[in-house]
Amino acid sequence: MKVSKHAMKRAQQRGINSQQIKLIMAFGRVKSASGEAILYQFTKKSFLELESVLKQGVQLLDKLKDKTIICNAANDTVITCYHQS
Repeated sequence: MKVSKHAMKRAQQRGINSQQIKLIMAFGRVKSASGEAILYQFTKKSFLELESVLKQGVQLLDKLKDKTIICNAANDTVITCYHQS
């Protein structure tokens, strides 16, 4: 993603960092703007949807704790998996 000098200046003035820009573009609402421009809008609904996805991700991460998978390196086949004790 390229960011114009104008956008970098405005983002800095408004306290919007590059990570926030990436998240807004990834999860915001997409709307047409004038010409070839696209508007990305991170609304309350966008926030709630992303919050739900992140909560599910945290729950999944929690379930991954203390798990082991053994694979055959030659053909990338899972041989076994287990809980660590």
